Amino acid sequence: MIVAVNVKDRIFECLKYKGVSITKAESLLSWSKGALLKSNSISSDRLGEFYLQFPDVSPEWLLTGKGEMLKQSSTQDASDNIIPLSHPKTSDKICPVSEFNLYDIDVSAGLSRLFAEDGDRNRAYLGKISIPNMPKCDGAVKVIGDSMYPLLKSGDIIAYKEVHSIESVQYGEIYILQIENDSDVSIVVKYVKKSSEGSDYLNLVSYNKEHDPKDVKKENITALARVILCIRQFSIM
Repeated sequence: MIVAVNVKDRIFECLKYKGVSITKAESLLSWSKGALLKSNSISSDRLGEFYLQFPDVSPEWLLTGKGEMLKQSSTQDASDNIIPLSHPKTSDKICPVSEFNLYDIDVSAGLSRLFAEDGDRNRAYLGKISIPNMPKCDGAVKVIGDSMYPLLKSGDIIAYKEVHSIESVQYGEIYILQIENDSDVSIVVKYVKKSSEGSDYLNLVSYNKEHDPKDVKKENITALARVILCIRQFSIM
């Protein structure tokens, strides 16, 4: 879907109001240099990226020019698209503002490289996300695939907390896992449950019933993180 040219003018107006340069905005939004100036219109995908970075901006104002530029109650409106997914036995501490980075997991070449101190975090960086009244998160990535559909849809953003010991896994929670078998490396998002194969295994379960549960050796799981929340993919009907 392509949004009218005057939306682009209102984006310029909004950036000027916030004191954000066009170059800085393109960097925050992971748009190519000059994309905003050169484009004759704004796609709905890019508009969704804009809302993610500037959640206090009123969609009605941006699309139609009606009403105020900024939402009257940005916290409540933003929370409509946020789905808490973690329910650990010991509740996570709620922060007044949870700030974390969004990463491109393909660029980082896997979770282990993304989590490593000398890894590819800077190269994989896509932007910063701030959410009020949520637990602390270590980062976020976009969902790929349909194994957790419809709970998680491809393109949704999931924020996570890194887990450094597989023995600290909490059964029944959703995790991002990196699994290595010989030269094959895969990244999956699954419920983690106790395996009937014994303590050396974990049972990985999809929300989508079209995907069968799978038992995986713990030694083949080389990185993992507990999923804290989902930010629903923006869409225009």
